[in-house]
Amino acid sequence: MSALMMPSDYNFDEAVSIETLAKQDLRKTSLTGKGTGRLLFWELIERSRNIMQRNLTDISQYKNYSKGTLLVCGGAPSLANELKTIKKLAKTSKVLTCNKTHDYFLKHKIVSDYCCLLDPKEWVADYVKKRHKKTKYLVAGQCHPKVFDKLKKANVVLWHAGVDYYGEEYPTKILATEFSDKNWQIIAGGTTVGLRSILVGYLMGYRDFRLFGFDSSLREGKAHAYDKPKPYDAKEGEVMLHSKLGKETFKTNSHMAKQCLDFEHMLEKIGGFIKAKKFDPIDIKVYGTGLLPSLAAGYGLHADPEINMKWCGKVSA
Repeated sequence: MSALMMPSDYNFDEAVSIETLAKQDLRKTSLTGKGTGRLLFWELIERSRNIMQRNLTDISQYKNYSKGTLLVCGGAPSLANELKTIKKLAKTSKVLTCNKTHDYFLKHKIVSDYCCLLDPKEWVADYVKKRHKKTKYLVAGQCHPKVFDKLKKANVVLWHAGVDYYGEEYPTKILATEFSDKNWQIIAGGTTVGLRSILVGYLMGYRDFRLFGFDSSLREGKAHAYDKPKPYDAKEGEVMLHSKLGKETFKTNSHMAKQCLDFEHMLEKIGGFIKAKKFDPIDIKVYGTGLLPSLAAGYGLHADPEINMKWCGKVSA
């Protein structure tokens, strides 16, 4: 059985209770949503067209580029407790960082092999303040033009995030129609750069994944290992949730809770592909603490066997 196959006695609906709000909010933050940083539909189309004019290296050229283990590193609080483990594993593995984790790692003398960016907001251009010559920057076509301008002298590899819009996938339709003579690659996945990075890594040839900083919950009011201007739960207008898993409660918000739902969906989807022999078997292990690592333990996917026993025991009880 693949590490992604769900145990037959594991019932997600019984194990985790995440408020309906977690599902509703994220579906409303679609292409047509209003608010700072959200991407309108016409903007996605315009960015998809404009970025193809830059003639960047496309990730399709890196298909099956590498093998071995890929450390996919988000920025959640538990990341700070795993730096020693990451440094040890990085000696024989490749490191992919998401967003500002790239700069956070440089401060701790860890150089990313890859840095993945997905968010369409303009301020993502400030996520990478110090480029590194050994790092490949995997940047989604929906990212703000200023991100590409900032990384103009860096090793940028382009990919496109598939987005469902009223039953049709974009920017696939535009790329297939207007850029059929060029290389381009659509990568599906969840709403976060961390989850998409797993599938980016799969396309590049990796089959062994270690996830760090994927807490999907707050620790002492913080959502990240690195400093932010103010605690995450102090943001004006933020809706906080108390998501239950077994007998434990985690403080989170709709975006982080949705990542858990997407993670669970991804496991089921890829597990089905593996069964149908459409996907190579892959292995995922999650490190750290929080809502998503605890959820992963229910699948037996936590790196610590004792934590797996704890959560599998609770679920099957």
